[in-house]
Amino acid sequence: MCISVHQLCYVHADKEPLFQNINLIVNTGQRLALVGNNGTGKSTLLRIIEGNLKPSSGEVVCSSRPYYIPQHFGQFDNLTVAEALRVDDRIKALHAILEGDASAENFTCLNDDWDVEERCLSALASWNLEHLQLSQPMCSLSGGEKTKVFLSGILVHAPEIILMDEPTNHLDIKYQLEIMDIVKGLGHTVVAAVHDLNIAAMYCDRLIAIQQGKVVGVGTPHELLTVDFIKALYDVDSEIHYDEKTGRMNIMYIPRHWKETDDETNSDFNMS
Repeated sequence: MCISVHQLCYVHADKEPLFQNINLIVNTGQRLALVGNNGTGKSTLLRIIEGNLKPSSGEVVCSSRPYYIPQHFGQFDNLTVAEALRVDDRIKALHAILEGDASAENFTCLNDDWDVEERCLSALASWNLEHLQLSQPMCSLSGGEKTKVFLSGILVHAPEIILMDEPTNHLDIKYQLEIMDIVKGLGHTVVAAVHDLNIAAMYCDRLIAIQQGKVVGVGTPHELLTVDFIKALYDVDSEIHYDEKTGRMNIMYIPRHWKETDDETNSDFNMS
């Protein structure tokens, strides 16, 4: 067991419950997707698991401190890149030691992490951010660059548990797939709020669907993502296709105007 959530409830300040009695177990190395409409509490659940938001009741136990990649970055605009990556204290201590201040405080802060600066720059370069300085303010970065900074933190910290809130937001399609490939290849435990069901089906072992504050479905992508379930969860029509060789699924959503056009075409055909 890597993450255990037991009887978790969260109530807004206005006494309106966001979700109630959420229970889940995430095993080591598992990739879990939280799916459901906006406003169902996926982001709040991630923040509670991270430990920066207290639940109204219930318990969360993690085997180690999770690394959290948020969906929105405005709250980090007053930080530098190093501060956003949570390495600023170590880098300051490293520079102080190299400049001759060999105090016990600096060595304690550095904690033998002598390559922290090099590791950060290498991680940023892996996302084509080699032009950034660790002292650069986050407010000077684009939305996509901010996302990539936090994604770089995965390589910097090598966490056992990764929490991702809509990780493909602000990214081009190439980088959407690349980040999911990287995370899958690491073999770490991942809990991600995902709005793209095809991404969830491609990269996640297990899905948990949340609707109106309750868990309404748990299973593998093939078990959970049926046409009827997608209709009940999102109120949209869809078609699901499977590759004959690999069995991979692809979900295609059907807009209402397509159905209306098809109905009109069928009606005209029948009349003729």
